[in-house]
Amino acid sequence: MVDIVRLSNEIKDLGVPKSTLASKCGVTARTIDNWLDKPELISVVHADILANALRLTDEQKLAIFFASDVQ
Repeated sequence: MVDIVRLSNEIKDLGVPKSTLASKCGVTARTIDNWLDKPELISVVHADILANALRLTDEQKLAIFFASDVQ
């Protein structure tokens, strides 16, 4: 399960505009919004692309995309 709070915070902390992030992920800014509203829509492939676009470390990826305590 995706820890959407952590993911949103990473995006904010890095100051990456959604349009730029979307372009790096090969999706639209609306898709990024959809992912943040409904993280269950993020596929494993897109999670990896998103993490790489944000330049997350492996540890950060695990904490965000494989968080076991997220409801």
